[in-house]
Amino acid sequence: MDSSPTARRKPVPLAEAKEVLIQSVLCLVQTIPLPEITARRIAQQADMDPKTIFRCFSTLDDLFVAALRVLEQGIVDDLAKGAGEAMTPLEISRTYGRYASWLYMSGISPASLAVSGEFLDRLRQLTFERSGVPQDADERVKDALFVLLMSFLQAQVNTAPYQPEIFTPQAVGDATLLLQSLVGRLPALSNDQAVETSSPD
Repeated sequence: MDSSPTARRKPVPLAEAKEVLIQSVLCLVQTIPLPEITARRIAQQADMDPKTIFRCFSTLDDLFVAALRVLEQGIVDDLAKGAGEAMTPLEISRTYGRYASWLYMSGISPASLAVSGEFLDRLRQLTFERSGVPQDADERVKDALFVLLMSFLQAQVNTAPYQPEIFTPQAVGDATLLLQSLVGRLPALSNDQAVETSSPD
């Protein structure tokens, strides 16, 4: 093997190296068991020296979180394009849920994993548009519905694979119909909430 200086890896600009490392993590997330994603394995995937990771990121956790942020952007991009069906997780959402859960169980702080307000607002808006939620529905009712929708989607991602006897296709389909029925009743529920809020003690 040629070990001359010309055969050595050429320096990569920091911004480019960061992007390559993030994409390498995302590739590994989808191709190998998550506990096997180590600094050495990432560097191998990126064809870089492992030390490059720590020139680009303060810690390996910072790289993992940066990859999570890219997945978040991918989710809203796919939702904006109309991908998938309402109340059914996108494939990227399944990857995100599995990856985020692993990061949390690995000890990364919830504060580091927490999504930005901008992402949450965009996700909420797109989720409501896909689910047919009226824009003029009561905000408190919409907040509650968003929790239900996110819980339902998350259950399909994180729990259904291990509890197929509970999350049967029929049960998931029926749950979807119930949520759709709830969406259809939002105007009435919003009126009820308005009456409750304005009623004297």
